[in-house]
Amino acid sequence: MGACEVLILGTALTMRSPRFREGFAKYGVEAAGPHDEGLRAMTVSLITELQLGRLDGAAERLGGIAKTSFEQQFGAQPVVCLACTELPLAFPEQKMLTTFEYDGVLYINTGAVHINAAFDFAVNQAGQ
Repeated sequence: MGACEVLILGTALTMRSPRFREGFAKYGVEAAGPHDEGLRAMTVSLITELQLGRLDGAAERLGGIAKTSFEQQFGAQPVVCLACTELPLAFPEQKMLTTFEYDGVLYINTGAVHINAAFDFAVNQAGQ
């Protein structure tokens, strides 16, 4: 993907987790959750809304959180890592894709990445 910077969005714990940052750092990618507490709270609130099936305006809200974070803490527009199973629900048409672009922002859907990896592992192990 050529990403140099990644914005991590997810639960409060996930956005603060050093484990995610360390994982990306192994590949020379700077990763961080939003530095602004208000943006982190908005992300957690959006997750709750998505859990309740409230999808109206969710993609726009998520895009707003991402773009505000980009302006506040990154030199360029990074890739957004959706590190929570509910966040891809904001994008119903793309929820099964590992990566997708929406409104000029590139997203990584970690749920779909894990599903594909598990499937590939199972298929490869069955063939051995």
